[in-house]
Amino acid sequence: MIDVFIIGSRGYTKKYGGWETLVHGLIDNKIDQGINYYVYEVVDNKEDAGILRIDGITCIKLYIKAKNGFQMIFGDIKALIHSVKFIKLNNIEKPILLTLGARIGPFIWFLRPYIKASKIIIMDNPGGIEWKRPKWGIIGEVYSFISCFFTAKASDYIVCDSEGIRAIYNNMVKTKKQKKEFAAYGVYPIQNYPVKTDKIKKYLEHYGIKENDYYLIINRFMPENSYELILEEFINSRTKKDLILVTNIDKERTYYTKLAKLISFEKDTRIKFVGTMYDSDILLYLRLNAFGYINGHTLGGTNPGLLEAMATTGFVIAYDAVFSREVCGDYAFYFDKKKSLCDLLESVEEVDKENRLEIICKSRARMEEMYSWHDITEKYELFFKESVNHIRGRK
Repeated sequence: MIDVFIIGSRGYTKKYGGWETLVHGLIDNKIDQGINYYVYEVVDNKEDAGILRIDGITCIKLYIKAKNGFQMIFGDIKALIHSVKFIKLNNIEKPILLTLGARIGPFIWFLRPYIKASKIIIMDNPGGIEWKRPKWGIIGEVYSFISCFFTAKASDYIVCDSEGIRAIYNNMVKTKKQKKEFAAYGVYPIQNYPVKTDKIKKYLEHYGIKENDYYLIINRFMPENSYELILEEFINSRTKKDLILVTNIDKERTYYTKLAKLISFEKDTRIKFVGTMYDSDILLYLRLNAFGYINGHTLGGTNPGLLEAMATTGFVIAYDAVFSREVCGDYAFYFDKKKSLCDLLESVEEVDKENRLEIICKSRARMEEMYSWHDITEKYELFFKESVNHIRGRK
């Protein structure tokens, strides 16, 4: 039996965000019954803390008083300490610590001798290039780089969700003792096309959304997702279609206010911020009935929202980053600071129906072939088994 302790997500009972998508992808599609999962989760109330068995996995809920980003950092530290104690107390023979992201690299490095003395394998999925995110500021960027570096140094295995990210970590940490592997996120093919229920009708009417007459963005409202570039170019375009933005501007109010003053996009009636949406039926309907999906993701690795867009909308306009090209290949249209999105919108609207349908079909087929959750899960389970043999054989 291999026991995998997952640290770094919001938890198994939370179903939003990239890390939560990965956690559910691995657990919901589990193939090898000889693998046990323990998922750590941060909770706001002491009453909610404790250990819960749900869907065949162990959910360990830890109470953390701190808020915002500090809550996740302190939560990861507490989970790290708790996991080592739990493993020793329960005499777990083949434990793997799977860390998602790299918030607590210095702490992992400091505790590494203690972790290794407990015969725990450290496996990390670093996510993207965290230290380049503009939102952190200079101090945050420095800490983020240090944390990523020390997490990588401390890990026995690094699993990157993009070949571009793996190349970065190959240069960052050079050692024959460590293995660096690639496994992307997965995506589910369309099972059932949603019926236009009264709930969906009311939603569309409320925001004045017309099928096949809008571009869609579902992404966090952050600078690295190219919102300034996209909004400015869209305003300057002659398209008559709307731009529907499913994103939370409340958490990034300062950034929103700054852009509103800089670009004056609030005066453009085509641009509609509709807030967040977690209703899966409405989201799928929006994706399937959008004319096109715009992805501004600039920092790797594999973006789950881009996978969803390719698997549903199928007609994608993406920022020209190595990570986007890795996912979309030749079946997307690309823009950046030099290649005008404004001009690109005019070009894509001239694509005839036959070619448009061909692109959509090939996009969806690419997702089924290369980003199946079954295949991604199979890869991770192979890494878990290999890591046990690799580390024990090395010793």
